[in-house]
Amino acid sequence: SDLRDCGLYLISRLALDRIVKTGENITYHKRSIWQYIWSDPPEINQENNREFNGEFDINNGPNYTECRQVGGACIHEHHDKIISIKFEDPLVYVETNRLIMQNSSSLIGLQPSGKEANIIHESSVVDNKASIRASFVSASCIIGADVKVLNSVLLSNAEIKDNCTVQGCVIGEKAVVEELCHLKFCAVAALQRVPTGTILESKRLGFTDPELNAT
Repeated sequence: SDLRDCGLYLISRLALDRIVKTGENITYHKRSIWQYIWSDPPEINQENNREFNGEFDINNGPNYTECRQVGGACIHEHHDKIISIKFEDPLVYVETNRLIMQNSSSLIGLQPSGKEANIIHESSVVDNKASIRASFVSASCIIGADVKVLNSVLLSNAEIKDNCTVQGCVIGEKAVVEELCHLKFCAVAALQRVPTGTILESKRLGFTDPELNAT
């Protein structure tokens, strides 16, 4: 489907189970996703001894949901932790993932790193001289000395070598950012290498550039 048309969705597992159960095709019925926001929470259904039938009353929504803004995306969150989000910007999608993972970190083995509001997996290695703020670092990542990471997401096994600055970026799995790189609002594809001294803004690295091959 055309992502520009239907947007990107982030849906919790519980909401996904509902979609599978009802057989809804959310790429065809784009607006039908909202029924998983406005429908009663599961515990209400159980108390009433009834199954979710795909119908919803929009007037009941405020009683069960909260809405907040993150980077221009509207997040609707059930009191029972059913979450559904729609937007087009992949970087906003990643930032939303980071926030939700932060809220549920105690359940998935991730630990917040204190006042800087980071989520850093316990298996990752971060140099004492590195500075990380408002970022999500997945498993087995390596962050070198004098590295600055701000508002970014590092997927598993990513590596950022010494003296780099990464701001508002997504670094793919097993990607390597070599020394002295400065990346701003960039996305680095999985298994790619960013050459030493690269300075770029608002670029997609390794997705179509043959010079950024993995080593």
